[in-house]
Amino acid sequence: MTAIAGIRQPYTWNGVHAALFAAAAVKPADRVLDVGCGTGATTRIAARLASRGHAVGVDISAPLLRTAQKLTAAEKVSNASYQVADAQVHPFPPCGYDVIVSRGGVLSFADPAAAFRNLARALMPGGPARVGVPPVPLRPRPHPGGTGRLGERRGRAVRRQPARHRRPAAPHADRC
Repeated sequence: MTAIAGIRQPYTWNGVHAALFAAAAVKPADRVLDVGCGTGATTRIAARLASRGHAVGVDISAPLLRTAQKLTAAEKVSNASYQVADAQVHPFPPCGYDVIVSRGGVLSFADPAAAFRNLARALMPGGPARVGVPPVPLRPRPHPGGTGRLGERRGRAVRRQPARHRRPAAPHADRC
């Protein structure tokens, strides 16, 4: 990797951060895990919200995490840290986090079931795990009026489909 991709990512996530953190409901004393944090924009937001707590960003890309550390220092966010880690197998502390967030980083797991089991062990019972996914513009297509102009469709929120499988039993509260 010769260049760090995605340094301007925060500017392309219009509205996702607000929706993600409204759903996550981070409290001032929370311990927050940001999965697939990249350059740390989401981690820094989480750290600011968890002003008496701490936010940890994990990613498999050391170059992105070095940039995250520089940006965090430049923004004077003192309660955020970063770790090179594969969330699918990393030995997170059991019940070590009150909230888990991810701004799309969970979408590229090779083994999603194993990854989410591992993350569930790291989450306090009843703690929220929230994922933010940006609206994706579709490829331009010819305008239906036949004028040859190109139209653009903007991404829309995807409505949740009913689950086709049984949800696993809730983790036992006595595991922590």
